[in-house]
Amino acid sequence: MKSFHSSTYRLPLLAAGGLLLLLSACKKEKSASELSPQEEQTIAFTSARSDAQSHGTFDDIFDNILGVNSEVGFGNTGVFGRPGSGPGVDSIPPCVQLTVVRLSQQGPFPVRISIDFGSGCTGRDGRTRSGRIVTDYSGRLLDSGSVAISTFENYRIDSIRIQGVQRVRNLGGPGRRFSVEVHDARITRANGDYVLWNGNRVITQTEGQLTPNLAIDDVFTVTGAASGQTRNSGLIHTWTSTIELPLRKRFTCRWFSAGTVRSSRSGLAGNSPWVGLLHYGQGQCDNLASFTVNNSTYQISLP
Repeated sequence: MKSFHSSTYRLPLLAAGGLLLLLSACKKEKSASELSPQEEQTIAFTSARSDAQSHGTFDDIFDNILGVNSEVGFGNTGVFGRPGSGPGVDSIPPCVQLTVVRLSQQGPFPVRISIDFGSGCTGRDGRTRSGRIVTDYSGRLLDSGSVAISTFENYRIDSIRIQGVQRVRNLGGPGRRFSVEVHDARITRANGDYVLWNGNRVITQTEGQLTPNLAIDDVFTVTGAASGQTRNSGLIHTWTSTIELPLRKRFTCRWFSAGTVRSSRSGLAGNSPWVGLLHYGQGQCDNLASFTVNNSTYQISLP
């Protein structure tokens, strides 16, 4: 909210107090007894979509910080992925600038890498990113125990602003496993609607282990839980989500292709008809999912 200097705007004390109460009332989350069935259904839909958008956004960031180069990660993932025309052809747009700062004189780590998309850089996925992702790596993320912490400087995907902190840790074997913690995330749309999100996930590689330096055949599963708050068209609500069936993510696909997420408004009983289930599908690569709430199932398109 815009602030005003008291020297310019002099409101009587009672009027100012009344204005503050009005603003607080506008921002207050409705209680369960105040919600109509239509609002309950809207909340169920927006909770599921907000959670899916948050998962997808930070999964994209995970791919990007792993993809910078083979010194800190896999290399060749996310915006750094290669188009398949040959091992020496990099698909990274020329508008992306990398800055590498060694944080110690004793060795290559820790290291800080900034991925700078400038005022706007469109990738192969058709999305335009701007601003910077800044990541501190304690070691190579393919090594057990290594940690990467990412923050964001005016970072946007298309018109959506991304804020928060993402912490990735390599959990070691067998196989590749990563914990991904997202704290105080805020995803803000141009119209002022937003998602506040905190997530804890474990990402496990299930296919492609025999080709450790080739990401194109990699498949991962994702487990975990999250919580958030959403403002959508003036309606504010908080919610929680749990991955019931592990999400499946192929390197070659932008979206999750299988798995189920249960989401519900905070305080909702577990047997309420307004608890929602988002089904990502049976393995196909597309942005379609099915959503079940109040004994009805709908097909929805994901961000």
